[in-house]
Amino acid sequence: MRISRRGVALLTTVALAGSAGATATSAVAMPRALLRSSIAPSVPSDPMLHGVEAGGAPWVIRKGKSFIRLLSNGELQAKISGLIIPELGNPGPVASVDASLYCANETMPAAVTGTFPLSKKGNAMIEETIVLPSTCLTPVVLINPLGIGSIYIATSGFVG
Repeated sequence: MRISRRGVALLTTVALAGSAGATATSAVAMPRALLRSSIAPSVPSDPMLHGVEAGGAPWVIRKGKSFIRLLSNGELQAKISGLIIPELGNPGPVASVDASLYCANETMPAAVTGTFPLSKKGNAMIEETIVLPSTCLTPVVLINPLGIGSIYIATSGFVG
């Protein structure tokens, strides 16, 4: 079988167009999850994490699904449902929260979100894109009350 120069040129054009399409498709790939975790509320006897003290009251998640998710494009989402101080039946004076990303055993956060409202029922949704460090070993997200970075009232993790 003999292939003309015109046929070779056509096959080459089709092959190059196909590879360009594959490159364009991979360039818009969906971000992957770097961290997915439930949320563990803090109690005063919890340890200091990354130089941050546990809140001075016991916190519980009364109901609902709470989670933290961090994507490779820097999108951080924390859905908090029913995070309250049981003695009060609400979050008390805490009317807002933010999230801090820590890596390895660092005492300075790699990134911090803005502050988001926490309802009287203990519900909040933190959604923000943060700048990620190039490497983050053992990532953890702390939930801070009222923009106070030296205290956490919840963290990525779980309670059995």
